[in-house]
Amino acid sequence: MLTKKTPWLILLATAALTLSASVGCDSSASTTQLDTPPPAQGNNSEANNSDPEGESTVMNGGIEFPEDNTDEIPAPPNPGLGEEEGQPLIPVGMLNGIWRLGTDDVNDVPVGYLSVVHDKDAAVGTCSYEMSLGASPQFDGRVGSCDSVTWKGEVMTVTFNPTNDSEEVWTVTTSQKVSDDQFKATITKLKDPAYSLKVNSERQLPTPGDDGVRPPTSGQ
Repeated sequence: MLTKKTPWLILLATAALTLSASVGCDSSASTTQLDTPPPAQGNNSEANNSDPEGESTVMNGGIEFPEDNTDEIPAPPNPGLGEEEGQPLIPVGMLNGIWRLGTDDVNDVPVGYLSVVHDKDAAVGTCSYEMSLGASPQFDGRVGSCDSVTWKGEVMTVTFNPTNDSEEVWTVTTSQKVSDDQFKATITKLKDPAYSLKVNSERQLPTPGDDGVRPPTSGQ
């Protein structure tokens, strides 16, 4: 039996059902959102393994390092790199070359060799010596630097000491010019005034292609 209160009761029941359904939907949505795990952070191996074009990486203990491709980078052009400026060449002097000293007799036994460096118009030069058998077998093979080389008035004078006596001095003095490549000369000894060995001083033939100039020597 319906009364005046019946429509209100129906309205209240309908509102209650509507509210209950709305709350149920929100709760379901909230539950669903909470149950979904968040995306993993830092797990980008797939993205990292996909290198940009022209780049690559090398794994070392799990750490990625860029690959060294510096050898593929072309060097910048530098035309003067590794080139030294040309040195001025000095014309050689009259005495420049290797002079063979041989006994002035039919045997022509080699006494020694003088390797002389002499600049054009210079009064002095430098030299080294290498002894042979001509003076005495005891001096054979001895080498060293000369004490002095002078060129004055068409006379070459060389002093050196191939002995074990630090106070001894041997002197080669030219006495007659046979040609530009040959002189008559005499070897004397400071501590033996009676010693006088006549020798031929002959320049060895230059090597093929020798243009008669040389680079400057250090200290000259």
